[in-house]
Amino acid sequence: MSNQDERIAQPNVPNTSEHLNTLFLTQLKDLSESIATSFDSISNSLAELRNKAGSIATLAATLSDTYESNQQQNGGDSKISAKDIDARLMMFQVAQQAQNGLPKHGLEQDSLGAVKKQKTMSESLPDDELDHSGKSYSNDANLPEVDLNSRAKSVQDLWEEWNIGYRNQEPLKSLERRYGTRWRRGRIAKSAQRRKKVIEFIESEAKRNPGVTEEDVVRLLENYRIKKNKGLFWLYGSLPNHLFNANGEPIEFLPDGNDLQSKDEGLTDDSEATAAAVAAAAAAASVKH
Repeated sequence: MSNQDERIAQPNVPNTSEHLNTLFLTQLKDLSESIATSFDSISNSLAELRNKAGSIATLAATLSDTYESNQQQNGGDSKISAKDIDARLMMFQVAQQAQNGLPKHGLEQDSLGAVKKQKTMSESLPDDELDHSGKSYSNDANLPEVDLNSRAKSVQDLWEEWNIGYRNQEPLKSLERRYGTRWRRGRIAKSAQRRKKVIEFIESEAKRNPGVTEEDVVRLLENYRIKKNKGLFWLYGSLPNHLFNANGEPIEFLPDGNDLQSKDEGLTDDSEATAAAVAAAAAAASVKH
């Protein structure tokens, strides 16, 4: 073959350098897409972990409240039933497994459950609140800061805080419908849990007795507290079984010898921590002497 023929055939010979560059760029693109997919997965996992952390915080507040309630009802002998412990340990194990293993199928089930729950909440909210239900609240930083009524002295105060709101805040009822229990966090977690028990009692008594309004239950429950000569803090752990008998008539509660004014009658949610700190300081001082 002549030199001219070789020059003509030369363009058909593959360029090794260009081929390697193309192969490298293709592999680099695949690697970049793989890394991007991994970061998306990690981001989704972190959102799930934040939700689990919020569940653990709520669980801790609930367990603490159960402990104190049982302690009051048993005269200082605190006993938490095995059923309560098993239920709370099960919740904790679910959160711990999600944090350690992050099984993909578990996260998919949680996500599906969250979507179904959000859809249910959207259907139950009024029209003026539906736009809020579509937002993503996977990050607790998006939750509102809530102040509870530290001056609440009566059942009526708690009821108004739940349905109307405190100091121009959104009613707690609306927060519960929109965020579930996740708004009950931090410094107000225990207090909010206690108050919710009173609200649930009022709602259940009204449903149990046809013809009885929730306002009727509020009034009777407040009369029960007054006759027992106790404060709200006592009421949190001493709710009656019912306010109405089988015939639908209000139960008459009478004060007894044990219903004298006690030293903790004026104890509130905010003053509880202060009282505990003062008691601890006094105990420490007595030990030194």
